[in-house]
Amino acid sequence: MIKAVIVEDEINGLNNLKNLLNQHCEGVSVIGEANSVAEGVSLLNDSAVKPDVAFLDISLPDGLVFKLLNQIRPI
Repeated sequence: MIKAVIVEDEINGLNNLKNLLNQHCEGVSVIGEANSVAEGVSLLNDSAVKPDVAFLDISLPDGLVFKLLNQIRPI
């Protein structure tokens, strides 16, 4: 099973992506969601969360996703 996280601030975009993954990617399980840079940093720095893939929105309410990427722990 591929573990995924989604960082998306628009609820429709989040729900659409989750629905598409459920319909077409049986081997993907969404293990976490965030809707801002701050929530994404918290989610991805949680040692219990170990995703294989992350779906990231570029523009979030509190900055660009690159701000998030600069703040997460190395793998």
